[in-house]
Amino acid sequence: MIAECVGPTVRLVTVAPAQGFGVRRQDAEPDDHARVEFAGDGGRIEVDVRCRTGRPDITWDRHD
Repeated sequence: MIAECVGPTVRLVTVAPAQGFGVRRQDAEPDDHARVEFAGDGGRIEVDVRCRTGRPDITWDRHD
């Protein structure tokens, strides 16, 4: 995943799941956060992106 920040606005540039995963849901409209959910045989991964000090700050949770 590649994200960029313009002020407090985050924009997802590229979203590419790892092998064995697919994009299940993507909320990528440019605003103060973006969320992508990947799903596959290895479970589900939720990724949140926000801009902090002008740079993307990415957090994620894995659900088996």
